[in-house]
Amino acid sequence: MLATYSFPISPHGAANACQAFPAKRTLMWFRTTRHDRTVKMPIYAAERVAHAWLIDIQAQTLEAYERDERGRSVLLGTFAGSEVVYPPPFDTLPFSLDELWVL
Repeated sequence: MLATYSFPISPHGAANACQAFPAKRTLMWFRTTRHDRTVKMPIYAAERVAHAWLIDIQAQTLEAYERDERGRSVLLGTFAGSEVVYPPPFDTLPFSLDELWVL
């Protein structure tokens, strides 16, 4: 069983998460990759969540998704290792993925 974290990023909560990036960890739920993809992602799409990240601690990857005009979650990118990234909606706040692997 592969452990992942995922969390939807609401436009209403993005400002707070941007101001206190480490505090965002409280928004994450511990589940499996299968659960994230088959249960959570469709819920996020149905609720019109604009952005979602799937973080796989073991594989050290972050997948960033964005809702398109049809309401589907589209993969924006997969990032790995110690890369410095700036996935939406935090595209003005680059951070090193190393910060996630200490969760």
